Amino acid sequence: MTGQALSIGLRMSGPFDAMEHDDVASLAAATVRKVMAKGEVIFNHGDAVQSVALVLNGWVKVSRSTLDGDEAVLDVVTVGRLVGLQDMFGGGAHTSTATVVEDAEVLLVPAVRLQEVLDRKPHLALAFLKDMAQTQTWLEQELEGRTLQKRRSGWDVFCSGWCLL
Repeated sequence: MTGQALSIGLRMSGPFDAMEHDDVASLAAATVRKVMAKGEVIFNHGDAVQSVALVLNGWVKVSRSTLDGDEAVLDVVTVGRLVGLQDMFGGGAHTSTATVVEDAEVLLVPAVRLQEVLDRKPHLALAFLKDMAQTQTWLEQELEGRTLQKRRSGWDVFCSGWCLL
């Protein structure tokens, strides 16, 4: 993939679209395109943040282990979504694991280079933070919907038990 094609790929995600051409070109020069098969891991919980992944195609599951050893799926992302961005801002280690669940193509944007651009241009950092906030809001609404659905199905079971009496 050429530098120009990588630049176009980066612009698939809203926050990168806010960047000037030279900044995107600089990041594209350091970005690695990776084709990944189902089951491959982009990063593991606890790994040092080396890059932020932008999904070009396919699906990626973001998860972490619960205290009792089960897997908690935090999100499933696809085209144009960033994975690991919040960890870059958060201090250096991934707080989840990103696993390819359908063959995928990702761009691995070096975290150090991205951070350099954002340090020089704080208005861009705000664009990335806005993207993270929108994702967080969506995840919270999704969780609320699942909680209500689970509560309703529990209530239905409870009521049906009483109705049989």
